[in-house]
Amino acid sequence: MVCPVLRDMLLSLKVHNSPVADIFATFFAQLSPQPIELIAKHIGSSSGQLKNRILVDILPAWPKEAVQALSFNLTMLATHADLWNNDIECFRLIMKHGLAETTWVKQWIDFRREQALDRVRLFNELEKTIK
Repeated sequence: MVCPVLRDMLLSLKVHNSPVADIFATFFAQLSPQPIELIAKHIGSSSGQLKNRILVDILPAWPKEAVQALSFNLTMLATHADLWNNDIECFRLIMKHGLAETTWVKQWIDFRREQALDRVRLFNELEKTIK
């Protein structure tokens, strides 16, 4: 059994563009029963890459019941934007499995869109000072 090394396998997903990480991500996506507690423990990692691999490569393949067990983690993570767009990936999973009210998700999406537009405006202003 691979249980003793599951944690290390999961943490190896932090490595960007790694063929081994790709294999491990596929392994976790197909693993049954799903290691819900392990994922719950690490989905809040400070590593954006690890969170992204979990949200993009693993959880979309899991059944609703397994993802539903992580609904608290996903809704909390959805409220924190990062450079990996992990908040958006959380919203995708939340909507796919009906884990939160649509109005709540829409409010957050509207809020994030306004933040993104403001950020673009600031970049444009900064770019003008460079020219």
